[in-house]
Amino acid sequence: MPRLFHWGYTLDQPTAANVAKYLGFTFGFKWLLIALALIFANSLQRRLFLAISSLVAVAFCCQFTIEALANQKFLHTWVVVANLFVAFGLWRVWRFSLAGTTVPGKFVAAVLFLLVIPGGVIDFFPIHNTGWSEVTYRNDALIDWLKKNTTPRDIFLTDRFVNHPILMAGRRVFYGWPYYSWGAGYDAAKRDKVYTELFESKDPWKVYHLLKANGISYVGYDNAVRQAQFIRRPNQELYATYFPKVFDASNYNGMIIYKVPDTAPPKLSSLPESVSNMLEGGKGTGKGEFDMPMGITVDAKGNVLVADTNNGRIEKFSPTGAFLSIMGNKGFGQGLLAAPNGIAVDRNGNLYVADGGNHHVQKLAADGTFIAEWKGPDAGFYGPRRIAIGPDDSIYIVDQGRTRIVKFNPDGRVLAIWGTKGNGNGQFDDPTSVAVDPTTDKVYVADPRNKRVQVFDANGKFLTKWEVPEWGRPAGFEDLAIDSKAGRLYASSANINAVFTFDLNGNRIGSVTPKAPDQLEGPSALALADRKLYVLNMFGNHVSVIDL
Repeated sequence: MPRLFHWGYTLDQPTAANVAKYLGFTFGFKWLLIALALIFANSLQRRLFLAISSLVAVAFCCQFTIEALANQKFLHTWVVVANLFVAFGLWRVWRFSLAGTTVPGKFVAAVLFLLVIPGGVIDFFPIHNTGWSEVTYRNDALIDWLKKNTTPRDIFLTDRFVNHPILMAGRRVFYGWPYYSWGAGYDAAKRDKVYTELFESKDPWKVYHLLKANGISYVGYDNAVRQAQFIRRPNQELYATYFPKVFDASNYNGMIIYKVPDTAPPKLSSLPESVSNMLEGGKGTGKGEFDMPMGITVDAKGNVLVADTNNGRIEKFSPTGAFLSIMGNKGFGQGLLAAPNGIAVDRNGNLYVADGGNHHVQKLAADGTFIAEWKGPDAGFYGPRRIAIGPDDSIYIVDQGRTRIVKFNPDGRVLAIWGTKGNGNGQFDDPTSVAVDPTTDKVYVADPRNKRVQVFDANGKFLTKWEVPEWGRPAGFEDLAIDSKAGRLYASSANINAVFTFDLNGNRIGSVTPKAPDQLEGPSALALADRKLYVLNMFGNHVSVIDL
């Protein structure tokens, strides 16, 4: 909900100088005429102007909707009255007499009139080539399909984008930009509820009948819906299961269009709403929901644990993805989780958590009970990112802020430290992940700013390296996972919606993605178990499973 008092809501940079500049640019020489009008006005007229000027204060100090343009209405109302004072000022100048003649007054009034007029001339000319929103009407696959297969009366369920390409193509949308419906007097809150149910509900019977009740013929599912903050648990799998896909417009932000059939799809049934599982996820604080998760691991029983980073907790799911429990509470200090990142489980079921917010590593029992806290050697950890466990239960920590790898034994004793900042062999630039081959004990480190993976022995001796040209962009949170039996290394980046596959000598084999309709949305962490690759999506707030 918008907050009522919001200084400068109408402007991007609401300083007093920018507000004065905005008002000066908008009214220009009219301010001089308004000042003259107030000099000649009587007391009642001055009080009227002062009262109506409160609308300017409202426009710059209050927020009533999510749409900044709504505040322009207050300025528009004020302008109507202000222009009456401008006209009054011109009239008084026109009649001004000097030395028995009104010629000087008429001359000054004419000059002021000519100075005021240019400010409104621009309204008579259309503005072209703004580049803000463009739709190609010729030789465009989506536009051609819409014109050939749909009618202007068909209603589409889409993202609430003010200039959605389907809307720009002359087709109706169920819910466009909320401000316009709200401003026209419609019950936007009611439409919000229906809109959210259509994109979140897991009940196919409810969704189908809501679509029919609202006359919706097509559903356009794109990345804006999948990653929208107001859609917590997107339900595209429901549409992919029960509704025919009629057009793939993936070049339009990953959009897929589904047709709402005239009769109910076969096997359509009413299902109970339930707690989210990890495959559905969704942004939020509820059970099974996430907020920018950055760590994932699998325990000996096949349960999946996820570091729900922004919520400061660890969530546990069954091998099928069903929610089981939550461990940890958000906060700073011993036993609390500020920003859990990498997590790992040893053979005894103990859980290790790299907490980038508290700058330490915590060791927890399988039920989440606090065991120990490691603050790191020398100057201490600074933003520890990932954790890997070797075949001898040694724990490897990526100390990203210190540009190094730190190796511990299970009791927290430091066994080895290596790495400095740079681009030479054995040096790192913002390392993000570490993985250990349990067969050879080789340690693989993601060094994304240097666009490479480096390989070391268990004590930190440099062995080899290979390039990953696609890496190098910031905030990729690159991760590694090793399948020693298959001789494969998997590498992800939140900037690339696919997982690269290498052999253990660094030869690129290809890439993997989940089966449609699931797709990767900012892959931030990887885990392997039982020939399955679990991929954590930090932007999509869910877990994808890829069968290997």
